[in-house]
Amino acid sequence: MIRASFNPTSVKSPVTFVCFCLSLTVARSQIAVPAWSQYYDGPQNSTDQGTAMTVDRTGNVFVTGQSIGSGNLLDYDYATIKYSGGGVPLWTNRYNGPAAPAMSWDSAAAIAVDTNGDAFVTGYSYGGSSGYDYATVKYSSVGLPLWTNRYNGPGNSDDYGKAIAVDAGGNVIVTGYSTGSGSGVDYATIKYSSTGVPLWTNRYNGPGNGYDQANAVAVSTNDHVLVTGYSTGSGSGFDYATIEYSSAGLPLWTNRYNGPANGDDKAMAIAADANGNVLVTGSSTNGSNLDYATIQYSDAGVPLWTNRYDGSGNGDDFAARVATGGNGNVFVTGASLRGHSIYGDMFDYATVAYSSAGLPLWTNRYTGVGDDNEANAIAVDSHGDVVVTGQSIASASVQYSYVCATVAYTGAGAPLWTNRNTAKSFGQAIASDSEGNVFITGYWVVAGSDHNYLTIKFSLVEPPLYFQTLENQLVLSWNNAGFSLQSAPDLSGLFTNVPGAMSPYTNPRTAGQQFFRLVSD
Repeated sequence: MIRASFNPTSVKSPVTFVCFCLSLTVARSQIAVPAWSQYYDGPQNSTDQGTAMTVDRTGNVFVTGQSIGSGNLLDYDYATIKYSGGGVPLWTNRYNGPAAPAMSWDSAAAIAVDTNGDAFVTGYSYGGSSGYDYATVKYSSVGLPLWTNRYNGPGNSDDYGKAIAVDAGGNVIVTGYSTGSGSGVDYATIKYSSTGVPLWTNRYNGPGNGYDQANAVAVSTNDHVLVTGYSTGSGSGFDYATIEYSSAGLPLWTNRYNGPANGDDKAMAIAADANGNVLVTGSSTNGSNLDYATIQYSDAGVPLWTNRYDGSGNGDDFAARVATGGNGNVFVTGASLRGHSIYGDMFDYATVAYSSAGLPLWTNRYTGVGDDNEANAIAVDSHGDVVVTGQSIASASVQYSYVCATVAYTGAGAPLWTNRNTAKSFGQAIASDSEGNVFITGYWVVAGSDHNYLTIKFSLVEPPLYFQTLENQLVLSWNNAGFSLQSAPDLSGLFTNVPGAMSPYTNPRTAGQQFFRLVSD
């Protein structure tokens, strides 16, 4: 029988239309068209880097990061911007901490939004004698600063906010790492009410009484707080350390993961699925190098499964982010060694899918055009498609020059589309709205060391490619003007033009498996 599965990808232009293979069911087809791009250049016309983003339920986009302010070149501020879904800048707010401008380094790390469209930003801010402190700011939906809370840990030294989440009641939870008193550096997790009242603070000092860094926070369906990162063990180097707190701040369970080599294991990301299960990913030593290591815990803290991914280069693999789909499937992305060249290590984006039961479903690697490709963020859109962004070497012949590259797959792993930005740029964060539009943020290099925030919206459209089955023939139809039909025996193969192909094009159903795509001339 025939399955026509449409799989758009970028090939010759920003708008390229791809194809289908012969198989069992009909799947949705799409491509992504850049709908708008916005740049933000701060008051010093210098270094501005977007680091985090989110989208509210009406499709507005919020971006934050760090931006050099009106002082000197060490005077970074938080810079938070709200855009409409159509790309109109609605408001911009900058936060400059209390220290003297010459040393006032304030860098936003994470952003979240509540059901009212109010935005919460956290990161770290120089406080003078207390070193760096957590600084968490709330803005109303129209950009009015509502409150700011700073956290200086018991060691009266450096404290770095890393991650933020909002629960169903509009309370905000921040986590990161904080200097303790006689305990080294600890996790520090704080919950504030929607009005900025501190509700509870929990610190975690691991069994090694050493360095403990929380990297990620999530809220489960029952408003429990989930935190992960890495923590000094007792004779085991760094371990994953994952903690669940009740909504009232009661520690419910703590799970540590020490990999098979008894070496360093560092969790980087956490997510909760619709059933309350907890997903954690990061990188774990296997003896000679690092693997992705992804773990699922039940809401009660029971380890359900662990999967490790050692890439094709049998070298270092760094998992960066994890996301879950509506069916409970789990998606992990990061950078994975492919091999070595005269320039050094060659890395690919490596995106791995697991079922809710931990069964490996598919793995896709994005090699770009050269040696170095590093995925930084992942999202699952409202269609169940998986979208990854990061940075990819701009040219095989030019090293250390990158472009933001965004890649989409169906939930089943078929490549959908790829977009490579034309400017030197880096993708840092990704989000999707309720209509399946995709947003990325990061920064682009204007000239020399001058960086601007870069935020792009991709809108999804249907390609003009149609098919029907007539007796033993598959008939493909499209607008001949401006497009060529290409085919390949599999998705990893080389697509070549089908000689003389014009619409309508007929392919025998008895032929072997073929993938087809339209590319713009």
